[in-house]
Amino acid sequence: MQNVVEIDIKSEGQTVSLALGEFLIEVERLKFLNQRVLIKVITGYGSHGKGGEIKKELSKLLYKLKKEEKISYFSSCEKLTKDELHSLCEKFPDLILDTEVSSYNSGVTLVVV
Repeated sequence: MQNVVEIDIKSEGQTVSLALGEFLIEVERLKFLNQRVLIKVITGYGSHGKGGEIKKELSKLLYKLKKEEKISYFSSCEKLTKDELHSLCEKFPDLILDTEVSSYNSGVTLVVV
């Protein structure tokens, strides 16, 4: 069975650079363990419900990490297709019961390391 790790980087008052640094530390830690892991990243909605700066900057970082082959997959939950969700649930069965993921919560991003 594959692992799911949750990391909350939306903490109140946290700067974008601190949030992204926290995320990068977790990616490096998980890569060091050399296991296929899904990271459920809580970014929050932003003050207007459309995603804040942390989510926007995380998305830019994830494109870069994917290009550098440091991660194998990422998607914000609201952009997941049903087929993608089904495939992820087959690989990471713990997602099946995750209501934030199954409701396509826009404050959550999924990353496979």
